[in-house]
Amino acid sequence: MNASCTSATLAVAEQTTGTANGMIYVFWKQLGTKDLFYAATTDDHATNWSHLTWTPPAQVPGAVALTAPAASMPTVKSTGPLLLVYKAPFSTHVRFQTLNGTTWSAFADVPGGAHDRVACPAAEDSRDHNPGTIGNIVLFVYG
Repeated sequence: MNASCTSATLAVAEQTTGTANGMIYVFWKQLGTKDLFYAATTDDHATNWSHLTWTPPAQVPGAVALTAPAASMPTVKSTGPLLLVYKAPFSTHVRFQTLNGTTWSAFADVPGGAHDRVACPAAEDSRDHNPGTIGNIVLFVYG
């Protein structure tokens, strides 16, 4: 196993696992590969923020990208799957996978023909790239 190294931006998201409990995930594109990896730590009343204990790095099954992924908890203050979004390599297709507990879904293209010419935006920020104009970021605020 390689060390946890990346040349791209990290993605961070928290999955709610119960009342006042959660798991914080860090995602990255492994340096020198197209593979996406992650590690996690608990977030609860006993969390020692001065000394976090992380899981060993694990590969997201089937996830490959040339750029940084984005991750988010789809709904606020509720339990549910964690969402990982990334741009498919050598393509403009945007793919996603969900993590429900310890089980990853298979990758799939985002429905509706979502395309991106650059890296995926931070999903938690509710931003979206306009694929017609490279570099433009459009902010969508969801109620």
